Amino acid sequence: RRGFAPQEIMEHTIDYLEKSDSYVAVTLDELDYFVRQNGPDLLYSLTRTAEDSGLSNRLSIIATAHSSDFLDSIDEATRSTFMHNIVELDKYNAEQISDILSQRIEIAFKPDMVRVDTIDLISDIASRSGDARFALELLWLSGRIASQGEVEKVSPNHARRAKAEIHPEIRKDVLADLGKHELFSLLAISRRLKISDSSYVLTGDVEEAYKVVCEEYDEKPRVHTQFWRYLRRMDNLGLIDTEPSRGGHRGQSQKIRISDAPPEMMEGEIQKIIDRVMK
Repeated sequence: RRGFAPQEIMEHTIDYLEKSDSYVAVTLDELDYFVRQNGPDLLYSLTRTAEDSGLSNRLSIIATAHSSDFLDSIDEATRSTFMHNIVELDKYNAEQISDILSQRIEIAFKPDMVRVDTIDLISDIASRSGDARFALELLWLSGRIASQGEVEKVSPNHARRAKAEIHPEIRKDVLADLGKHELFSLLAISRRLKISDSSYVLTGDVEEAYKVVCEEYDEKPRVHTQFWRYLRRMDNLGLIDTEPSRGGHRGQSQKIRISDAPPEMMEGEIQKIIDRVMK
């Protein structure tokens, strides 16, 4: 009724394990955060139980942390317990994130409510940081956005809108440095994505849309090789994502995505810059 002090709990636990000839594994999630918030005392107690009690070691620790840097803030004896048993885990890649999303979708959504290309887009976005939680947040918000309209499926545009709400990333400073025809090309990509409501568009379709934009502004389109240079530069700047097209598309066709913002939002921002440039 009076409760127990932490050290009493530890002593009773070790005593029970010894008497019952048992072992226990303690799993500590986000240990780095815990140590920063509460100090290293608990960790010290857990790692020194066997030595302090004079009994055999019946307690093992499995801990996860975003970084092992927190070990620098604890005493050398405790640190040495962990330093020889560190397993570095890679960040989640797009394929792994897609598997996680697919499993959650089975639980949280009605069948066939989330399009495959929406899962692909969210996986690509989240794989940049390797953060599965961010992917799940995008999926949840995409579903919320889709449920607000009279739609049958969660589409890539819902995912882009979710991304813009969580981390609005229309990079106006980068857009302002683009040349006129680069802006025309990016405007063409935005328009094609908006019309298609797909996760990507093909370079051939974009080049045709680029010619239409040039005609709209009474400008002569640049040649094919120059158009490809525009795409390559925008890819290097992180404004678009490109990958080789596979399956039924001729030549050197590429898939083009805009991951950071909805196409209509990107279109509006580019339109403003072009209007200023063309004055």
